[in-house]
Amino acid sequence: MSHAALVPSTVLFLAKSPLVGQFDLSSLRDVSSGAAPLDEELSKALTERIPSISWFRQGETHLVTPAQVFNGNQIKYEPANALSQ
Repeated sequence: MSHAALVPSTVLFLAKSPLVGQFDLSSLRDVSSGAAPLDEELSKALTERIPSISWFRQGETHLVTPAQVFNGNQIKYEPANALSQ
């Protein structure tokens, strides 16, 4: 699995739970989170825990997250209002 579409509570679990260390998540490259706000600090905690993640998108609605543009060169954090900037 290289992509995961997650809600913020699942991002929190993956970033903080000691259970996650028991599993190999190194194939995970692309994470999207939507349906509720998610701060950059928690996004960074997840990418520090799972360093294979090269792209993290965040949106507050079902449309914003998939509408964001990919950039495979570096980890990029996209806030919910990125499309309006």
